[in-house]
Formats: sequence, C-alpha cells, structure tokens
Amino acid sequence: MFLRGGLGGGGQGRTLRYRGYTLFRKPGNGGADRPQRDLDPGSGNSTQIQVIALDTDLAEMDVASGIARFYNKSADTVIKATSPFGYVLGDPARVFDFYVGENSVEVVAIQGNVSFVHSATEAKYDVALDPVDPR
Repeated sequence: MFLRGGLGGGGQGRTLRYRGYTLFRKPGNGGADRPQRDLDPGSGNSTQIQVIALDTDLAEMDVASGIARFYNKSADTVIKATSPFGYVLGDPARVFDFYVGENSVEVVAIQGNVSFVHSATEAKYDVALDPVDPR
C-alpha cells in the first residue's frame, strides 16, 4: 500500500498531548509542502476517535470513522489505532494516516513503517513508505 500525498481538507487540527509528545492530530491542511489528497469536503469534520488507554507502553485509540494522523514521538510507547476492520501498530518514531470509511480502511505510512492487522483473518500487513517518494 503506497500513496503519495498528505491529507486534504481545511479543517482545524485537534491535538492530544501526553507526557510531552503528540499522540495524534486530526489533520487540517495536510502540510504546505505535500500535495493535497482529494477527499470529500468536510470529511474531517465527522471523525470519531475514542481514547481507550494511555499507558507507559501502549496508547490505544479507536477510530470509528473519519480520518486521523497519528504521531508517535515517544521513545518506548506503541500506538494502537483500532477500527471496525482491524488495527494499526505504530512503533516509536512513526507517523501514519488512518482513513476509516463505511466499507473500507486505508493506512498510509508517513514516517517509518507500520503494521495493519485485519480483524477477520488476523493477517498482518506491513505498510511502508513509497521507496521512490522524494519526501
């Protein structure tokens, strides 16, 4: 799964900080240095995220629907972002986008590799940066 570009939309970002690092941010303009991804207008306005656990070794959030960007700036905490379709594991120093729709899910690695585990089959998929992406 490779995708070029950042998140679209022009909404205000929402940030959750814990122990000095950012756990996630509801994306705003996707960053001026990255091309914008085509999304339905207002798709970021209906994101539903619930924080399940904030422990020293695991930060777990459930994304019921919408789009989110997760930043793991911790030295030893793993981010687990769950959805109705499965979950993403992001080790320290990882950044990824998580798109959860009614019938599908998409994971985009922004910094470092992450893993997606499909809930129905328990199959694990590695999600990596595009090797030809100049970012």
